[in-house]
Amino acid sequence: GGGFGRGGGGGAGGAPAGIPEVPGSLLATVRQVAGKAGLIQQYCLALGGHSRVKRSQLSLALTRAGVEVEQKRLQALLEYAGQGAGSVDVERLLRKCCGS
Repeated sequence: GGGFGRGGGGGAGGAPAGIPEVPGSLLATVRQVAGKAGLIQQYCLALGGHSRVKRSQLSLALTRAGVEVEQKRLQALLEYAGQGAGSVDVERLLRKCCGS
């Protein structure tokens, strides 16, 4: 099933309605994470056993899902999703990346 529609014409448009503004440098990472959200969630559950995981576990889950994110970018991604400190609420992070 379909998933999220690819927005119409590219170029310098604003963000589509309902999707928070993503910093340009993060956009590719956010899209990657959104595309692999199901896998990432599975790996995080396997590692943490519940919906909150340590940052190191999230990093490992991302790598296993085939999303390469260096630490600096991971930090920016977490801050974007309001998860900058402490353990990470995986579901919230993924929802944010998927734009809902």
